[in-house]
Amino acid sequence: MDGGLTNPLPVDLARNMGADFVIGVNVTPNLRVRMNESAKKRVAERKQPNIFQVLLQSIFITTYSLSQSALESADIGIEPELSSVNLADFNRTREAIAIGRKATEEIIPELKQKLSQL
Repeated sequence: MDGGLTNPLPVDLARNMGADFVIGVNVTPNLRVRMNESAKKRVAERKQPNIFQVLLQSIFITTYSLSQSALESADIGIEPELSSVNLADFNRTREAIAIGRKATEEIIPELKQKLSQL
């Protein structure tokens, strides 16, 4: 396993390395949205979740919780709405980048304000 499971948003490491200002970017999809979409799909297909789906859901819950906690300790947080993009959607890279860019542009005024206070 890698740090994505144990420390998916390493704000603490950035601070320990001497960062004065940390921008946290949580790319873990919104848990409620992902769970709702997954449940709707299972109902439509009349399927019960299997052990693999339950395990993945547990990983998403853990990762999302860890990311949210870390995001609170960042000076500023960015949370692009990536619930429609799955981890294996490598062919949707441009779309994911565009979503991230839009989320970043939305926080620029807040970012400028906080940086001016340093």
